Amino acid sequence: MRITTDERGKRYAIFADGEIVTSGVLRSGDYLATGLTVVTAEDENAYVGALAEHVAELPELPSTGWLEAGAVYAWNDTAVMVRQSHWRTIYPPDETLNLFVTYREDADNLEWIPAEKVAVGMRRIYDGKMYECVQAHVTDAAFVPSAAPALWKVVQTSEEPQPWVQPTGAHDVYHIGDRVTHNGSTWECTAGDASGANSWEPGVYGWTKL
Repeated sequence: MRITTDERGKRYAIFADGEIVTSGVLRSGDYLATGLTVVTAEDENAYVGALAEHVAELPELPSTGWLEAGAVYAWNDTAVMVRQSHWRTIYPPDETLNLFVTYREDADNLEWIPAEKVAVGMRRIYDGKMYECVQAHVTDAAFVPSAAPALWKVVQTSEEPQPWVQPTGAHDVYHIGDRVTHNGSTWECTAGDASGANSWEPGVYGWTKL
């Protein structure tokens, strides 16, 4: 099996004879070729989810001791990955998301959470809106999507155009290709990404009537 990478890179785990033999990260431009069983994915959530199919081949998460970042373990009949190297605490992985990556279902509609490693293009829901990551980072409660326009942008996910509203801040803007309804017509944005205070009303500038 040959695994190639794009600009995002991939995580991988290799299994042989009923156990994991190695795991790690393939950086951008790297590749891996092996005849052994490999689990790989760009997204951490998808990677841990795929590892769950091999949970019987993973070592059990120890109750004490030092854990290295990137190591994968079996825990409660599923897989977890160490996010940050640390001495094992008494708290379970799903309550210490700054220390562990645990799989979350419905990867296309995941809620934003703190202490998650996100890459450019990944989408998360926050305060009822869908946001897309524009700069790779580890999420932090001090920089929620609605207050971090350098890290996230709002994306329109509904196929039906929504009524136009005046954006109220730099993080809440329309982007090229967004469609809205206004004054009885449907409009497509042609000049987006201006700050909320400088966004134009459809029919004035930056919109094409459909």
